[in-house]
Amino acid sequence: MVAVTPMYYTRCFSKYLGRDDLIAIELQDTPREIKKDITYYKGPFSRIRNKFQMNNDPPEKVVLRLIEQFDFREAD
Repeated sequence: MVAVTPMYYTRCFSKYLGRDDLIAIELQDTPREIKKDITYYKGPFSRIRNKFQMNNDPPEKVVLRLIEQFDFREAD
């Protein structure tokens, strides 16, 4: 898993979005971003099919929900 913030860093992870061995998930929360920034970075984020609403949950709960929703399991 790679977590990236702020939106500026899309130029660093955009090249990985087409990889078959990667599951890209856009973590979403309450809107705080400036509309201009969202419009500017729309390209890379539009390529991420998986969206996950965090609902202001604490990180521990977000991780558990991500594991459940995307069926992440420990490799044997």
